[in-house]
Amino acid sequence: MPRTIRRSVRKTILRTREKLYDALARSESQLRATLYSIGDAVIATDAKGRVAMMNPVAEQLTGWREDEARGKPLAEVFRIVNEETRAPVEDPVTRVLRDGTVIGLGNHTLLLTRDGREISIADAGAPIHDAHGKIVGVVLVFRDQTTERTAQRAVQEAREYAENIVATARDPLIVLDANLRVISANRAFYRVFATTPAETEGRLLYELGNRQWDIPELRRLLEDILPHNTAFDDYHVTHDFECIGTRTMLLNARRIHREGKPDLILLAIEDITERQRAEDKIHYQANLIENVSDAIISTDLNFIILTWNRAAETIYGWRADQVIGKAVRDVLKTDYPYDDREQVLQQFRANGFWKGEVIQYRKDGTPLNILAAVSLVYDLSLIHIS
Repeated sequence: MPRTIRRSVRKTILRTREKLYDALARSESQLRATLYSIGDAVIATDAKGRVAMMNPVAEQLTGWREDEARGKPLAEVFRIVNEETRAPVEDPVTRVLRDGTVIGLGNHTLLLTRDGREISIADAGAPIHDAHGKIVGVVLVFRDQTTERTAQRAVQEAREYAENIVATARDPLIVLDANLRVISANRAFYRVFATTPAETEGRLLYELGNRQWDIPELRRLLEDILPHNTAFDDYHVTHDFECIGTRTMLLNARRIHREGKPDLILLAIEDITERQRAEDKIHYQANLIENVSDAIISTDLNFIILTWNRAAETIYGWRADQVIGKAVRDVLKTDYPYDDREQVLQQFRANGFWKGEVIQYRKDGTPLNILAAVSLVYDLSLIHIS
């Protein structure tokens, strides 16, 4: 080949090589600029797992400058442990080089920084291939998940807190889906209704037991909660419940909002059977007291009038609304023919009871000879005058 041709070919090759080097330099520059500008941390290694480059985010998270870390084993710069067990996590470079595949970092991974901080991280590692498909390094892309993990822990703690409250609540609680199918119930529900999770969960509410909850109005109220975001309080149910007999219940229901999941219904059940019986008994006794022929007056321990029955109105001429809240002595102006007032009070305080004759006065001033009995009833003074 003539010398001039060889010289021309050489120049062409040199120019082509220069252009190729320029293109590679531009490409590398663009790639480095991209890696240095993204928000995630990036570390690249060589085939032996030594740090080749780090972007500023990786420097910030690890605490290592790129010029200090370059050439060091990745495990020295990128130290990670399991957040829960504190056990070291396998070197991701080793895994990528061994398996030759993209990997995700383990969940709950902590990065131990050079200055002693602990940062929750996540993301992935991937092999770097040359033009022939040979693995020549690994690239790690990771990000700080501390804020997300803190939020997740807060949500988890709040959920556990709420679940513990539900589990230990004394009143029965039951959780339903939109179709009124039982999702779960607390221990109080199973105890009160003498049933088990196997007999309850997954079944429709109105099919439970002897269909004691198959109440059309109750079903309508519950079915309206999710579509219309309603609630109800103190829905009254009296029913012959399987295994526990006739009981009176108050029902309260609310919507349970769940982010990203279907909303549920919380149904709270309060057994007021004993309270209802006590109230009925009190109501019966109050009617009895109201309709006896003796004057019955109840006061507090300072002898301020609390109740005044019809017989008291007839005997003394005062209506109940005229005397309730006033002191007995100001209304009846009692005289003690045989004992003075202080002696009577001392005997009452010592024994919780006193009985004797007194002189009291009607509203119009007419004196009355009264046989009075005064006794303590729980935290009230009950004055029984006959």
